[in-house]
Amino acid sequence: MGNISPEITLTSTDGRPFNKKFSLNLRADTAPSLEYKGVGKSSDNKYVLIFQAKNMDDLLPSPFDHLHGDIRKLHITTEGGSSSDYTVTGIDFTAKKINWGSGSPFLANATQLVTGEYDGAPPSFPASTDKWLIYFKTDVAVSSSSALKTYKVRLSDRAGLVSNEVKGSTCIRKVGEIQVKENLPNQGGNGSYADPYRINCVGDGVDLEVWCQTPAEDVNILYWTYKQNPEQLIASASGEGTASPNNHLKTIRLPAPAGVGNTIDYKVQFNANKTPGFAPNTKIVYYKLKRAEVIGSSLSSPTDKWQALKDAVENASGGDVFFIEGEYTMPSGSDTLKPKDYMSCTIRGINNAVLNGDGQGKMISIGSNSTQNMILENLKIQNGKDDLYALSASMGSEFHLKNVTVKDTKKIIESNSGDVTFENVKAHDTDSIIKLGEGAHLYGEVLYSYLNVKGDTDFKGTVKLISPYSTNDYTGAIKICDKKSYTLKLDFKNDSNNYYSYAKDEQVVFLDNSVTGFSLAQAVLKITVKPDGSDQYYIDNNGCLKKSP
Repeated sequence: MGNISPEITLTSTDGRPFNKKFSLNLRADTAPSLEYKGVGKSSDNKYVLIFQAKNMDDLLPSPFDHLHGDIRKLHITTEGGSSSDYTVTGIDFTAKKINWGSGSPFLANATQLVTGEYDGAPPSFPASTDKWLIYFKTDVAVSSSSALKTYKVRLSDRAGLVSNEVKGSTCIRKVGEIQVKENLPNQGGNGSYADPYRINCVGDGVDLEVWCQTPAEDVNILYWTYKQNPEQLIASASGEGTASPNNHLKTIRLPAPAGVGNTIDYKVQFNANKTPGFAPNTKIVYYKLKRAEVIGSSLSSPTDKWQALKDAVENASGGDVFFIEGEYTMPSGSDTLKPKDYMSCTIRGINNAVLNGDGQGKMISIGSNSTQNMILENLKIQNGKDDLYALSASMGSEFHLKNVTVKDTKKIIESNSGDVTFENVKAHDTDSIIKLGEGAHLYGEVLYSYLNVKGDTDFKGTVKLISPYSTNDYTGAIKICDKKSYTLKLDFKNDSNNYYSYAKDEQVVFLDNSVTGFSLAQAVLKITVKPDGSDQYYIDNNGCLKKSP
């Protein structure tokens, strides 16, 4: 800004000059200029929009100062919302920054966003050498649940001249990944055209539940269901609806084939939208739906139903799912359920299914001759024999109990090498036992047989960890697979064998790699250790067994 001050002489139309001269003062001014430099985040995880006031170092001829030393306000308008004006309280030409009043939403700096805090290409961020930056802290959290928000910004000076309008915005996020599960048992996979995810069902079909992980509010989901080979749209299983993480869309039903054992291949396509402020997301899943039958459904005797289940399991193919309903009681004698060698399978309950050991003997054994896995789901296990483990696994075979209740069973499960997973398991008998470890191997390193704990699991018994910590034997250990502090009681004795000295100072509790935002110190808070005589032990924050001083 500056003054131009020439003298003006007025002359009449006949050429006579006036004696008086007039001074004309002209004020020259240049509007401020603004540029958008990018987006970052604040220390409390809010988006920060970053602008740069341009040409702030430009000088005027003496005796004047800087060209833009008179900027006075920043005007911010939220697109489709309110407007606010913020007054400049000072300009520091040495530090090359603009000062604002206390309580204003401006920061001294911002942190660059990292992978996972934006979708697509990394957003712009100013160089470390940039000066005259304005850091405007928004009220929008850096979150996959936050919608895009756009702001219009201008600078003005003391003379009322206004800069160019600049737009800045928080990051647009995709609607979160589309989740699709069969209900029940509320599990599922995506599959592919060549290898569809296999679903076994009883009855005339299976229902799907659909939702998105983010945002927390409802999103609109369109879906199209096709019967494959040849592809044919099923209008009755296509449509649209809304879903949120706490309110799933449940209007999709895949019809089952007419005959038991028959299959139908399906493709289901999803498109999730939330406007304004979010980019859409899509997903395609492929299913092979097989109509199954309830084992022993025509039988009235619980022991006959057990025998029917035993026959089915002994002739299992890999991946078979056996449905049970009602009570299946182990008859007297040795009628342990043993799947066919090398074959992994699932026993899935419906309508209050019960496996009743009736105090007879070992109920299920896997891995006698080969490695195989078994899932037990949506059922109750009760009345195991006191001197035998109800479930037994060897040769690296694994049990996965999901949505299972165990009652009146002292010795629940033993595994000398493979993992045991408890997911939503309720076992409230305080004298019940799980035993892990002790199996031999030839790998020349310490290997673990883990109890994987996840979901809403509540086990009130004791976990025996057979812990030689040798390079030739499996060592029992705990792995926490959720952001929860589970109540567990550990014991390092088995019959006359004492493993406390082997396990002391070794890590016996681990945190699964999938668990984030939760520490091992938090995971072990409610884990206790049975005393070894007068010696007291505890689990430290690193998951190690420690002897109390």
